[in-house]
Amino acid sequence: MVKLEGESLTYIILINFNGYQDTVECLSSLQKSKVTNFRIIVVDNGSIDGSIPKILSWFENKLHLPPVHTGIEEIEVIQQKNELSYSYVHENEIKSGFYFNSKILLIEAAQNHGFAGGNNLATKVALQDPKCKYLWYLNNDTVVKNSTLNELVKFSNASSSNSKIGCVQSKVMFYNNPTVIQAFGGVFKPKAGKIFHLGYGETDNGQYDRFELNLSYVYGASLFVTEKFIHDSIYI
Repeated sequence: MVKLEGESLTYIILINFNGYQDTVECLSSLQKSKVTNFRIIVVDNGSIDGSIPKILSWFENKLHLPPVHTGIEEIEVIQQKNELSYSYVHENEIKSGFYFNSKILLIEAAQNHGFAGGNNLATKVALQDPKCKYLWYLNNDTVVKNSTLNELVKFSNASSSNSKIGCVQSKVMFYNNPTVIQAFGGVFKPKAGKIFHLGYGETDNGQYDRFELNLSYVYGASLFVTEKFIHDSIYI
């Protein structure tokens, strides 16, 4: 395992809405990460499918789910068992100065705040920790390679001298066809008034394995930002 520089932490934020099976699979892949200096915040956004008791049961390894065969390099098989400490809190219990020391925090939202509102709830909790250096907004219906977080942190640390870099993203592949790119950022064509995801539908042959690409936006399914970027921006 690799530790991040100093005592800094990456907060990984997932939003769950009626999708506990996706969330559990994502959490299962995250706990295999090569770096250990991270915490995960899962916001349940008003689910009505029993997601909260299901996820809590999984935390206790009482929810038995079969291994997932992904066909993805590094994570061929995901054993859906929890190995991390956890906490559970209702949104109404979160006050100024709220802090948790477990690896995973499950927050039960008081209502469905929408995707942006759920992320903001988690962000406010993460930013109360002075050790928070990075935030990784990750869709809950994803699985990640064990090297992904390490690579995101390494690149962000190497780019820290460039104050203009506030967010980066990982390459996003199709879940059911992991050799095909879903997005590697996006491009806006103002004359046509259109946007498109770079690399969409292309077989990955390393054609985007460089950082000189001129992107208009990053893809929200895997958005990695600095704590400074959040503080210097207005989030809704």
